[in-house]
This record gives sequence, structure tokens and C-alpha cells, in this order.
Amino acid sequence: MRKLAAAVAITLLTFTPASAENLRVASWNIANLASQPEQALRGHARSAEVYAHINSVISSLDADIIALQEIGSIPGAERAVGQDYDVYFETRCMENDQRCRFDNDDIYTAIAVRKSIKDKVAIRQLDELSILHDDECCTPPRHVRGSPVAVVEFNDQKIWIPSVHLKSACKEGTTNNDDLKDDCAVNATQFDILERWIADRPEGDAVILAGDFNRLLFEAPNVVARLGANAQLFPAMDKRACWKGYRFDFAALKQQALVNNPSAYQGGLEPRIYTPTQFGAIDFFVVSGLRDSVAADADQVEMDAYYSFGDPGSVLTKCDGSSNPFGTQLLTFGRADPSDHCPIVMSITKNPE
Repeated sequence: MRKLAAAVAITLLTFTPASAENLRVASWNIANLASQPEQALRGHARSAEVYAHINSVISSLDADIIALQEIGSIPGAERAVGQDYDVYFETRCMENDQRCRFDNDDIYTAIAVRKSIKDKVAIRQLDELSILHDDECCTPPRHVRGSPVAVVEFNDQKIWIPSVHLKSACKEGTTNNDDLKDDCAVNATQFDILERWIADRPEGDAVILAGDFNRLLFEAPNVVARLGANAQLFPAMDKRACWKGYRFDFAALKQQALVNNPSAYQGGLEPRIYTPTQFGAIDFFVVSGLRDSVAADADQVEMDAYYSFGDPGSVLTKCDGSSNPFGTQLLTFGRADPSDHCPIVMSITKNPE
């Protein structure tokens, strides 16, 4: 697990530059990233300082290809990755009512490619992932997230790298909760689609699925086994410590939630603060088909210097908008900056001959 212990540390980190000997791939769910500071996307607005933090973190990764999730539009992605990258979004964003130039209260997947290698990278789309979701609230069905795919040649082998963000709310793969069964069905279908898509890649090519799978894949080896021959998960569990170093003041957070949203906690309900440490390992590289002549390793970046959690008050609700408690506790969400997810970064290196 790599730490960014202070802002100055970012400038001191050194990595092997991208070359014929090394390929670096990163992935980060930046959680409802709006196009600009002080503009909210799904209720999450960030300061200019936080945007600068996000850009500093991404710069420190020194990645050739970056899979991005939960981005509102092209300007937000460009602000995050900086001028050294070109950004490519999923089809669903490029064809929305804003043509992906402005936020429209939805979130999308994207791929950023370092400009110095863009002539070696082809961009494709995995639109099949963007299936219709018909939820329990009987709202109009909507398409879930598709995936842009970077195809790069490394060590004389083509590697397909989709930016993946599968349907949320079904980390275990099954549920007895009627409100979540539609989410589980969509997530399962998306894994079926990925399995077929990987099997359809040309013989000899490799695949690196990069992103947020919304599944606890360390606990689902049968699912992983379907995602390509000898599929492996990265980073390892012992290299993950996202938000583990942050101290949550739960007493203060609960009090703030009661002030922010008093009407939600009627009838003796009390806030149950949901933190980024609670949703487990759901961000992965799923790697299959890499040749034995290369070595792969990955890490998760913990952003100690930049963590901030506060402003709780958004709560879990039913379809009619009323509170949806668990006994006397009501799940309550706060704002996590820079994100409730931490970046992951992978290095693929040619083995010495």
C-alpha cells in the first residue's frame, strides 16, 4: 500500500517512466466528480483546493492509462488528469443531451491516455455493459454504465483495458432484500457480458479489467474464474488500506447529521454514519492472458494528507422519499474528499531475458 503522507511527498515520489520496458495502468472512482469546483454533482460539490489535490494524486501515479469512474463530463475529467492526457468517455456520455460537455446529473466511465503514447493506443467501446435497469421504484428504465476500452500493444502483445463500473448495491452477489434484487440481477448480467467479451478477444491478447466492480471479488473466486484464463486480482488485500488512517469523530458526525436533516430522524431514529471503510475491496484490476515474459504488480494509494469527511445528512430512503431505517438506525451518508475510493495503480514490466 502506497501512502501520500503530505503534499510535498507527491513531488518527491519517483517511478520508472513509461517505456518499452514498463506499462503503468491506474484506476480511480472519483465519486461524483463535477465539471468544476463549487458545482455539485449528485449533491457532491468540491472546493478548488480538493480539485488540486485530485490532480496532484493523479500526477503522482505517473500512469500511461487511467481508468476513471463516476465522472460527470469531459471538463471534470480534464481538470482531474491535467494537460498531459487525452480523455475518452463511454458512448452513453458522448451521446447524452449535453454531448458530455456539461454535467447532467449522471455519472460516467472514462479512459485517460498519456499524450506521449496516444499513437500506440486505440480506443474502443464496450457498449454491451450499458444494459437497461428497471428498478423497484418503477421509475423509467435507464441504461447503466458502459465502458470505454484502451487497446495498447506491450511486449508484442495487445492488451485490452476497459474502464469498468458495474451496478452497485449487490456486493455479495445475492440478496434477500426485495429492494436490491433488481440491482443484483443487473450486476450478474454485467459479469455474464464481461465473460463473453473476454472470451471473444483475439487469441493471444490479454485483458486488464480496471475499475469498480461493486462486488467483493476476493470472496467470489468462482466469478473471477469466469473472467479469463487464470484470471488474477490486483492489488492484493494486504496492499489495501484506503481511509484506514483517518479518524472519524462519530459523536460529532451524528450530531451534525441531526442538525442537517432533523426531519429524517423522527420517531427515535438515530444516524448510523456510513464511512468509506465499510464497503470493502471492490476496486480491482482483473488480469488475464498476460505472457509469462512480463511481471505485474499493483498497489493502492492511501491519501493521508488529503482525507476529509463531513457534512452528513443524506439518508437511505424508500421509493416514496421517506426514511428507510434498520431498526432504530438510519444509514446516513457524508461527503468524502477527495473520494470515498482510493486509486489503484499497476506496473507491468518485461522480465529480464
